[in-house]
This record gives sequence, structure tokens and C-alpha cells, in this order.
Amino acid sequence: MSAPPSNDRYLEVLKALTTTPVRFAVFGSAALLLRYPTLRAKHHLRDADLLLPRDSLPAFAAFIHARAGTVTAWGQPWTPELDVTGRYYVRASLDGLQLDATFETFLDLEAALRGATSCDGVPVCSDEVVWRAKFNKDADAARAFAAEFGLTIPPGL
Repeated sequence: MSAPPSNDRYLEVLKALTTTPVRFAVFGSAALLLRYPTLRAKHHLRDADLLLPRDSLPAFAAFIHARAGTVTAWGQPWTPELDVTGRYYVRASLDGLQLDATFETFLDLEAALRGATSCDGVPVCSDEVVWRAKFNKDADAARAFAAEFGLTIPPGL
């Protein structure tokens, strides 16, 4: 069974992003697919979630815009002048792909970035960070995802 084409396209975009000055790490389901390649053929990504510091927003937007994509903050086009305080993330749309870049979070963003490891050349948050974020969003859905794909949830979550 091969990976859905969009999963491969997400990986291509994320690898391309690593060649820019953008500091980021992938979390959410996209991180699990990068960390556990056997999932790529089993789970179709709807989006890719990134953690990035606020000062990387201009470079992230430039990367997306250079590829004819769009970046919005809660439906409003992103510009460097837009006050994004309290909006938590920007959404990039690029050739049918969606990347949600979180810059305000309950997670320790800098620690998550420092603790990221490379998977297929892309920085990926630790399992603990990924699962903590998934549990924060919807603990029951996180448990169901882990059960469906035979993944182990780190203790203490």
C-alpha cells in the first residue's frame, strides 16, 4: 500500500521549508507520520501543524507566497503589519495543502523547538509534545488515533 499523494506532497513542502530561515517543528498527526513512516500509507493528512516562533512568521509567509499560496490569520490575509496577538496561528493554503503554523501555545514553544529531532530531514517535535497537544485538543480522539494505529502514548498524559 502506498502513501496518499497528498502525504508525499506535504513531505515535499516541509522539506523545502527546511531550506529557509524559518525555525519550525512539525507536531500533530503530520509529526506522527514523519516519526512512524508505516503510518503514511494508512492515514491521509488533512493538514500539517507546525510550531514556529512569531519572528519566523514573515519568512514563513514569504515561503508560501513565493509558491503562489496564501496565508491568513483567522480569515484575514496575513501581512507583517497585522496584529496577530491572540490569534494563535496562521493558516497557509498551498496547492490544495493546508499548513497551520502555531506561534502562541500552551506548550513551551522554545523547548519544543529545541527538543525536535529530524525525521526524513524535517524537524519533528518529540512524542511527548505531539501527544500533549493532541490530548489538549481532544483526549478521546487522541486515544482513538493511538488505538487505531497501534501507537503508544507516553505515560502521564
